[in-house]
Parts: sequence; C-alpha cells; structure tokens
Amino acid sequence: MKAPVSRETPVLASCRVSIIIKALNEQEHIEATIESALQAIATLDGEVILADSFSTDRTVELAMRYPVHIVQLKHGDERCCGAGPQLGYQHSRGEFVYILDGDMQMLPGFLEEALAFMVAHGDVAGVGGNIVEKNTKSLEYVARSERVSAHRLPGLVDRLDGGGLYRRSAIEAAGYLSNRNLHSYEEFDLGTRLRVLRWKLWRLPIDAASHFGHDTPPYQLLMRR
Repeated sequence: MKAPVSRETPVLASCRVSIIIKALNEQEHIEATIESALQAIATLDGEVILADSFSTDRTVELAMRYPVHIVQLKHGDERCCGAGPQLGYQHSRGEFVYILDGDMQMLPGFLEEALAFMVAHGDVAGVGGNIVEKNTKSLEYVARSERVSAHRLPGLVDRLDGGGLYRRSAIEAAGYLSNRNLHSYEEFDLGTRLRVLRWKLWRLPIDAASHFGHDTPPYQLLMRR
C-alpha cells in the first residue's frame, strides 16, 4: 500500500501525535470527527490523517475542507477492518498514534492524560479510555454498553477495542499496526503481538471518545458482514 521511499523523497519530520481517522462512507459524522481531532491536538505537536476505505459518498469531499492529510485505498475490494488503520499508519509521523473511527468524536483532555501516563510508564505500548456510546437504538450498541468485558474495565487489558493511543516504537517492534487481511479482531491481534514482546496495554478510567455508530437494521447488517 506504500511505495518505497526513493533518495529524492524528502523525509518528513516527526511530530508528537498522529490521529488516524479510519472511515468508510461517513459523510454524516466526518466533519464533527475531524473537528474533534483537530481540537484534541490544538495544544500538541500533532497531525490528523484520514484513512479512507474508498468511500462512495461525500466523506472525502467534506474532509478536504480541513487541514488534514487524506489517503485512500485504490480499490474498494481492498476494504476490511485491518486495512484502514494500517494505511493511515504508513503515512503517519507521530511518536504516538491514536486510532479513531469515522463515527467517533475525541473528548477533551484524554490525549494529555494518556501521554502523561505513557511517559511515566515506559513499558506501556498503548492506552485507551472509556468509549461513550451515543447510539441508544441499535441492538448492537445497547448490548455493547451493557456487557461487562474485562478488556473494557480500567487497568491492565489485553486489547484496546474502540481505539487507543499507541507508542510508535512498540508498533515498529511488533512489525505493523494492523493486518490488512483481517475483517475483525484487529485490535486483539495487535494486542497479542505486543504482549508477546512483553509490552503492556492499559485502559484509563476516563472518557476518550464518543461513538455514534450506525443505524443499519440488525439482519441487514448481518447479511452485509
């Protein structure tokens, strides 16, 4: 997905934080998502990257109004859950990388708390927070908010579902951010590769992002998946 760097290609300077927004047909939410990401890095040395999985709506058109870097899959048949994060990561410069869905909004203060925690704990590869579910109608998201899963509780966890802030040096040690062939469980795969290398993942007891989700009927969603 990324061409080799030639001698003539300038090497971009690194920055503190890269927020990677992975999106597919998110025209309803993408502007609010981008604005929340830009606000989150307003006092940090950061960048925002939109990794688009070949949207067919106005997602990219709307994103072009903002000072963000946009990268896109070349073909729609390359789409899968693991492709977007890896595409964005390959074009990012941040010492730390945050993964954000195109239907989410960053909440103020999380990045500062997460960065401070990771600076204080050099063995931590990634930090997440609470994901605030705003969709109270979809059975999928209602069940998710009611379900008590160990990896969604504060403390040491085995994965960062819903996105998190990762240390680039840990990702490089693990080989890559996400497997572009995976259609699910890409966070669990990453967590496994990191933990094998004795890195830790942590979830803080603070809100990180709001999630609005989709309103696709359950059976239609099942057939699509």
